[in-house]
Amino acid sequence: MINSGCRRLVYALFLICFSTFSQAAWVDTSKTGDVAYFLFDSPASIKRYSLPTQTFLADISLAVAGTPNKIHSDIDGLYVSYGQAVYRSDLGGANELHLEDMSGNVTGMVTTGNILVITAGLQSQSLFLDFYDAVNHEFASQVKWKR
Repeated sequence: MINSGCRRLVYALFLICFSTFSQAAWVDTSKTGDVAYFLFDSPASIKRYSLPTQTFLADISLAVAGTPNKIHSDIDGLYVSYGQAVYRSDLGGANELHLEDMSGNVTGMVTTGNILVITAGLQSQSLFLDFYDAVNHEFASQVKWKR
């Protein structure tokens, strides 16, 4: 049985996928608290959906030139990648800051505590991990693994 929170998220996904208000392609999704964030590529934007009120919030227009490919959210902000470049902003999309250029295209981002882990791959043969310390605003280390 699907709980009501999941049901609302599925409904929001249905609305986004089949509505006519947007011609942009939906490329990634993240959820923090009671808000789901849907990343679109052209024009680069984030659509926000409130799960408790079942309504869309104001869209966030992304100022960085390029095509976004990944999004991650946590209580501290939004992280959006454009190929190899990773940017951070607050949850409203303001105060965008360039964090890092990875060695390959970003394939995923996740936070654990105050550390953002960024994965990037190059030709399916290498995996690059970057560990960004959100408290001290610095990169703690970088690891490269090659098959």
